[in-house]
Amino acid sequence: MLQHFVGTSLDDLDLSSNQLTSFPTAAMKRSNKQPTQLSLAHNQISSLSNSDIKDFTIETLDLRHNQISQIPRDLFQNVQISHINFSGNPIAKIGLTTIDGLQ
Repeated sequence: MLQHFVGTSLDDLDLSSNQLTSFPTAAMKRSNKQPTQLSLAHNQISSLSNSDIKDFTIETLDLRHNQISQIPRDLFQNVQISHINFSGNPIAKIGLTTIDGLQ
């Protein structure tokens, strides 16, 4: 399914409630332009790493109600995100320097 977004220039991409189990990194990196609004809410994503979102510039990243239990300390290095929503995730661990990379 995600191969259909290759070469697109979408501003707002809503992939919520699609039973995704991982961040669609490859599809996002192959698009002509990354969306400014990306919703991955109500999926089954269990982890997120810096390599998933590295070099992204995005206004809003919605990851509500997934299965994310850890936020790695380097998650936001080389990433520009204005708003991120992790509510409804079973987060048990956040790295000490996690938010150091955010503006």
